[in-house]
Amino acid sequence: MTPSYPFDTFSRRELMPPALPSRRRGRARSAATMALLGGLAPLTAAASSAISLLDGHTRPSRGERRTILINTTRMTKGLVLARAFHAAGHRVVLADTARYRLGAGRFSRAVSRSFTVPDPLVDFEGYARALARVVEREGVDLFVPVNSPAGAQLDAEVKERLRCRVLHLDAGDNAVVDDKFRFAQIARQAGLGVPQTLRIDRPDQLAEFRDDSGSRWLLKPAVYDPIGRQGKQLLPFEDRQRQRQWAATLSIEPERPWVLQRFVQGVEHCAHATVVDGEIRVFVCAESSPYQLNYRAVERPRVRMWVERFVAALGAKDAQLCFDFILDAEGIPWAIECNPRLHSAITLFGDQPAQLAAAYLGERSGCLTPPLSTSPTYWLAMELERLAYVRAPGQAWRWIRHLWRGKDAVFQRDDPWPFFALHHVQIPSLLLRNALRDGRWTHVDWCIGKVVEPCGD
Repeated sequence: MTPSYPFDTFSRRELMPPALPSRRRGRARSAATMALLGGLAPLTAAASSAISLLDGHTRPSRGERRTILINTTRMTKGLVLARAFHAAGHRVVLADTARYRLGAGRFSRAVSRSFTVPDPLVDFEGYARALARVVEREGVDLFVPVNSPAGAQLDAEVKERLRCRVLHLDAGDNAVVDDKFRFAQIARQAGLGVPQTLRIDRPDQLAEFRDDSGSRWLLKPAVYDPIGRQGKQLLPFEDRQRQRQWAATLSIEPERPWVLQRFVQGVEHCAHATVVDGEIRVFVCAESSPYQLNYRAVERPRVRMWVERFVAALGAKDAQLCFDFILDAEGIPWAIECNPRLHSAITLFGDQPAQLAAAYLGERSGCLTPPLSTSPTYWLAMELERLAYVRAPGQAWRWIRHLWRGKDAVFQRDDPWPFFALHHVQIPSLLLRNALRDGRWTHVDWCIGKVVEPCGD
């Protein structure tokens, strides 16, 4: 099996973000990026204004109106859900931290009210109390967490304190699934395909690591690390002395373990499942792409069957789960990790907003999947960055055809201002914040709506 995306004409090496720069260079990059985005702002504003005036707004469906709380729409996936609930006639309330008070979702017509709450990574108790007040004052019926990897466990813990339904795993299950080693154990016990996975607590465990079978092993953090996830290493080294020296430089400890996972050759896929009342109500599968900034729906029955069996084994009542798989040469799926949160592949449901909302609320039977004819989604800013890697006319043509056949995941004709805000408010504000503090960052993640930096979320 080989990837079939148009953007795979650019190699993954070319699309890798630069290494963490010095503070001085990071601030210079921030200034240059902000200047570029600022220069383009008038053009984007004029286009958004024209579209907003000329395009008639879609009227929401009429029916029983509920109040839905989403705790961030600075991520595109949160914005997609907000628009879906709004299209179905529901009221959407947003609660986000001060860092993202200028997030794109606050500029969306789908959001009724916005609140600023404490950062749960800094003040969990304050965050929990603030969410509880929002739930009580706004009469929230359903809280759908759209969290960062670092916040998934905290939202699982706050679930017990809220007087509304929360579509998220319980704290115990969340902690287990979020750990790559423990996830592999659960899957293996259920008879599901996962690569052999070893827990690494100390650097010296890697110094002498060998595999006489000739297999390669991938080293990665056991739990999410915004910088460490970009530096995955294959073992063993051919040079044993170099491996010992390299292992001595690692900061691995029992409180922050890593895992070694037997490397499986194949094509990487991602999948998302929304579980309501113990049943999968939303499912989508897509081939993975560099930094998950392109999505196209594909049908992989074996992947779906794997996810269904895992959800049954986990026994979760309400959850949002995303998975990464490797499909080998025979099409057999091997799950390499599971993340207990909403996946950005949900952008493929942008043309089915009312159906998506109904599935989340348990108001429709069966499982909602995007048609295979659904337009692929991308983020225009990232696609423009890729122009720097065009080396031949054939690549340029495929790039143009890719943009024409797909659609930007943020832009929507009857709700154009979040697109403007992402590029000219949200990201510039985060770059300025970074420049005034640490100054170092690797790249802008347009999908998640953040600047990837040390100790980030």
